[in-house]
Amino acid sequence: LVLDQFTELPQNCSWCDDFYKEVKGLLLSPETKSEQKSFYAEVLAISGRLENIKTLVDAIKGAANSDDADVYAEALELAVGKDDIVKYLGEQIDTGNDTLREASVAAITNQGSRLAVELLHDHTVKRGDPDGYYSVGIGLGEVVPEPDAYPVLQGLVTARDQYSHLATKSLLNAGLDGLKIVVDS
Repeated sequence: LVLDQFTELPQNCSWCDDFYKEVKGLLLSPETKSEQKSFYAEVLAISGRLENIKTLVDAIKGAANSDDADVYAEALELAVGKDDIVKYLGEQIDTGNDTLREASVAAITNQGSRLAVELLHDHTVKRGDPDGYYSVGIGLGEVVPEPDAYPVLQGLVTARDQYSHLATKSLLNAGLDGLKIVVDS
């Protein structure tokens, strides 16, 4: 309930800059306990602000140990935001850092926008992995798409290639409207 209060606060919030600066300081402090770091990281992830997402990505890259990296990555998976955040996370999915890559894919999966669908499909094809992270519960096959992504997904379904099943699953996640598109395709 507390975290819901901090989801995408307005950009013109008079106290937000100072608040997020303090949260970042607490998050990165070596004295902060792991449970508290998790909470602070989630506050940053749900902020809808690109600079806070960048802080989490940098924290994953520079984590002193794998436990801290996991805490930051689990929060990053909850990221919400607009296409600027999706685009930035899309730049992170080709990293050699497995923790960062999977957290970025999970965060993009949760967005459902046209851009998110396109990034996930392109990444899956580039990796040559027909499973597309589906077996771990993320990726294109787990997206609940927004209506603006339907045409892209329909095109992927009708391609009838080794990745089409992921687009079909995504459309089915959209409910009745997606089911109609799948049947039409």
